Amino acid sequence: MIKSKKEIEIMRQGGKILRKTLKKLKEVSKTGVEYSYINDLCAKLLKKENAKPAAYGYNGFPGNLCISRNDEIVHGIPFKKIIQDGDLLTYDLIIEYKGMFTDSSISFVCGEKNKTKEKIIEICRQCLDIGIGKAKIGNRIGDIGSAIQKHAEKKGYSVVRNLVGHGVGYSIHEDISVPNYGRKGTGKKLKEGMTL
Repeated sequence: MIKSKKEIEIMRQGGKILRKTLKKLKEVSKTGVEYSYINDLCAKLLKKENAKPAAYGYNGFPGNLCISRNDEIVHGIPFKKIIQDGDLLTYDLIIEYKGMFTDSSISFVCGEKNKTKEKIIEICRQCLDIGIGKAKIGNRIGDIGSAIQKHAEKKGYSVVRNLVGHGVGYSIHEDISVPNYGRKGTGKKLKEGMTL
């Protein structure tokens, strides 16, 4: 799905709103705060920016964002839980802004620091940066996944294979699937105007 420069600029604006929203949600995330508060605040912040939480109602999803805790991989439902000291939290947020979708997440440890959890976040960040570095015109999807997988395994970790990254822009999930594993030189070729 190739996007025009104008569409990419709208997505860039949406991405700035998304980043600002995730940053604010992290700031208010303290021990004892209810997930439902984070969920409601998310909608309020986006409304001020003329953006909408795209996950709400998607395939019946009841929240404005996904909140996953500790060993939950992704897509946690943001209700009936309270943030505990030392929780590793991941907020996964998709927004719609001016008809275009952007998607991002943030992971952090709430309250008392935990070396094991902080290390997981650091290795994941390294993997993300390495993957982004391989997302260049002319490379292939397998180049991204292969680089991520190799780095994670070199650091003593593994990658989730049941869930993958994806394209975004005109809808919440678009082609291309972007696994965190793969073989270099395989998969679809990356072209100018693709948004992953």
